Amino acid sequence: MRHTLSQINTSLKVSQCEKGWRMYGENRELMTMTCAHCKKIVGMRVDPEDIERHAEGLFVQHAFVDREGTPYLTPAEREMWISGCCGECWDLLCPRDKLAYN
Repeated sequence: MRHTLSQINTSLKVSQCEKGWRMYGENRELMTMTCAHCKKIVGMRVDPEDIERHAEGLFVQHAFVDREGTPYLTPAEREMWISGCCGECWDLLCPRDKLAYN
Protein backbone atom coordinates (compact mmCIF):
# COMPACT_ATOMS: atom_id res chain seq x y z
CA MET A 1 0.00 0.00 0.00
CA ARG A 2 1.41 3.38 -1.00
CA HIS A 3 0.84 6.50 1.10
CA THR A 4 0.93 10.12 0.03
CA LEU A 5 3.22 12.57 1.83
CA SER A 6 0.23 14.27 3.47
CA GLN A 7 -0.98 10.92 4.85
CA ILE A 8 2.48 10.23 6.25
CA ASN A 9 2.72 13.71 7.79
CA THR A 10 -0.76 13.32 9.32
CA SER A 11 0.11 9.96 10.87
CA LEU A 12 3.39 11.41 12.19
CA LYS A 13 1.55 14.35 13.76
CA VAL A 14 -0.88 12.04 15.55
CA SER A 15 1.84 9.78 16.96
CA GLN A 16 3.96 12.77 18.00
CA CYS A 17 1.01 14.44 19.75
CA GLU A 18 0.29 11.21 21.60
CA LYS A 19 3.84 11.35 22.97
CA GLY A 20 3.23 14.92 24.18
CA TRP A 21 5.81 16.45 21.86
CA ARG A 22 5.58 20.02 20.63
CA MET A 23 5.49 20.37 16.90
CA TYR A 24 7.46 21.90 14.08
CA GLY A 25 10.83 22.91 15.47
CA GLU A 26 9.41 25.61 17.73
CA ASN A 27 12.09 25.37 20.44
CA ARG A 28 15.33 25.67 18.48
CA GLU A 29 18.56 25.65 20.44
CA LEU A 30 22.10 26.24 19.26
CA MET A 31 24.13 23.05 18.86
CA THR A 32 27.38 22.13 17.18
CA MET A 33 28.56 19.17 15.15
CA THR A 34 32.10 18.37 14.03
CA CYS A 35 32.83 17.42 10.43
CA ALA A 36 34.17 13.88 10.23
CA HIS A 37 36.62 14.87 7.47
CA CYS A 38 38.09 18.31 8.21
CA LYS A 39 37.12 18.49 11.92
CA LYS A 40 35.50 21.90 11.37
CA ILE A 41 32.85 22.77 13.97
CA VAL A 42 29.49 23.68 12.43
CA GLY A 43 26.81 25.47 14.45
CA MET A 44 23.07 25.18 13.79
CA ARG A 45 19.80 25.79 15.61
CA VAL A 46 17.61 22.72 16.00
CA ASP A 47 14.75 21.61 18.21
CA PRO A 48 15.89 18.88 20.66
CA GLU A 49 12.63 17.02 20.06
CA ASP A 50 13.39 16.98 16.33
CA ILE A 51 16.73 15.36 17.17
CA GLU A 52 14.88 12.72 19.16
CA ARG A 53 12.45 12.08 16.29
CA HIS A 54 15.41 11.64 13.93
CA ALA A 55 17.15 9.31 16.39
CA GLU A 56 14.01 7.16 16.47
CA GLY A 57 14.25 6.65 12.71
CA LEU A 58 12.52 9.61 11.05
CA PHE A 59 14.45 10.82 8.00
CA VAL A 60 16.27 14.15 8.34
CA GLN A 61 14.09 15.87 5.73
CA HIS A 62 10.96 14.91 7.71
CA ALA A 63 12.29 15.33 11.26
CA PHE A 64 13.55 18.92 10.98
CA VAL A 65 10.56 20.79 9.52
CA ASP A 66 8.77 24.01 10.41
CA ARG A 67 5.04 24.55 10.90
CA GLU A 68 4.41 24.58 7.13
CA GLY A 69 6.18 21.24 6.70
CA THR A 70 9.26 22.62 4.92
CA PRO A 71 12.73 21.67 6.16
CA TYR A 72 14.33 24.42 8.24
CA LEU A 73 17.87 23.08 7.89
CA THR A 74 20.02 24.08 4.92
CA PRO A 75 21.16 21.31 2.56
CA ALA A 76 24.65 21.50 4.12
CA GLU A 77 23.21 21.14 7.65
CA ARG A 78 21.10 18.17 6.57
CA GLU A 79 24.21 16.55 5.07
CA MET A 80 25.97 16.92 8.42
CA TRP A 81 23.19 14.82 9.98
CA ILE A 82 23.29 12.24 7.19
CA SER A 83 27.01 11.74 6.55
CA GLY A 84 28.82 13.82 9.17
CA CYS A 85 30.36 15.83 6.34
CA CYS A 86 30.25 19.66 6.24
CA GLY A 87 29.15 21.52 3.12
CA GLU A 88 32.68 22.49 2.09
CA CYS A 89 33.97 18.91 2.32
CA TRP A 90 30.87 17.64 0.50
CA ASP A 91 31.58 20.03 -2.38
CA LEU A 92 35.15 18.70 -2.58
CA LEU A 93 34.13 15.05 -2.35
CA CYS A 94 31.16 15.33 -4.74
CA PRO A 95 31.74 18.16 -7.21
CA ARG A 96 28.79 19.35 -9.28
CA ASP A 97 30.92 19.52 -12.44
CA LYS A 98 30.49 16.23 -14.31
CA LEU A 99 33.92 16.60 -15.91
CA ALA A 100 35.55 16.38 -12.46
CA TYR A 101 34.74 12.66 -12.41
CA ASN A 102 36.71 11.82 -15.59
